[in-house]
Amino acid sequence: MNQMYIRHTVGSRLLLDSVKHTADFDIQPVDGQWQFVIRLADDKVAEEVLKFRDELNLFVVDDEKPDVKTWYYSSDGRVDYDKAGRTLTIIADARLDYNV
Repeated sequence: MNQMYIRHTVGSRLLLDSVKHTADFDIQPVDGQWQFVIRLADDKVAEEVLKFRDELNLFVVDDEKPDVKTWYYSSDGRVDYDKAGRTLTIIADARLDYNV
């Protein structure tokens, strides 16, 4: 299973860890950007992410390439939460792969 982290850009505070917070996620390319659809078990996690919507860094570690981390970020804070479906959607407009 791939692992995703969402961190606050200032101080790198961890807001979401897909393993720790039992969150499934998908990433789809959309018009030169990346759409994250994250299914959460806890509304409080989503509320923390929404609070810092303009200051998010997203990181994904692929199980097949554990020495490579992919960093995604958004310059415009496009984050939405569907409380009924417990689905957090984030649009990232930039991506960078790097070795860890």
